[in-house]
Amino acid sequence: MILAAALLALACAPKPIAPAAPVDAVSEATAAYTIDATTQATPSPDEIVEGVLTGPIVHYDDALIRGGEPHGHPGMLALRELGVHVIISILDEPEDLQPAADVGIARYQIPFAKTALDAATLDRFMELMVAAEAGGSRVYLHCHGGKHRAGALAMAWRLRAQGWSVEDAQAEFLANGGDMATDAAMIAVIEKWASQP
Repeated sequence: MILAAALLALACAPKPIAPAAPVDAVSEATAAYTIDATTQATPSPDEIVEGVLTGPIVHYDDALIRGGEPHGHPGMLALRELGVHVIISILDEPEDLQPAADVGIARYQIPFAKTALDAATLDRFMELMVAAEAGGSRVYLHCHGGKHRAGALAMAWRLRAQGWSVEDAQAEFLANGGDMATDAAMIAVIEKWASQP
């Protein structure tokens, strides 16, 4: 019975689609997989699986993928298909850790609100990312929709770990769903944090 459920979940897992062209000349990030019908003009039914992952997935490099909230065992199986070994969740509500544990994915939670990002949260995120990268693990970073808070932390990764300029990292953030009108407070904290040694 458990094997049948696992096979059904695998059959319902999102199928890879051809990676999109880079979002812009600055960014190497692509929406390699899509779950949200709004991100693709004519998605076929096998490319959209309701209740598995929320929103588009953005692949940054071998260490970092970001997107929306994964849902239960099907979501965890989809992430394993992407080679994910670690999940960093930004959600502030309690989460069921069992689905991740069942498929061998470590899960960490560093919740913050858009208006409450601070240097301690950014430092914790970097500690988790550096440890995962050193261990050869791919990280899936998510908030609810995968665009604002997760995108902002991905911007912090680009600035601090990869030496990107503020302009390039901000352009990538905006091209992948960020919004300066609603995300300005987070971006200001990240820029100040990234400028300090």
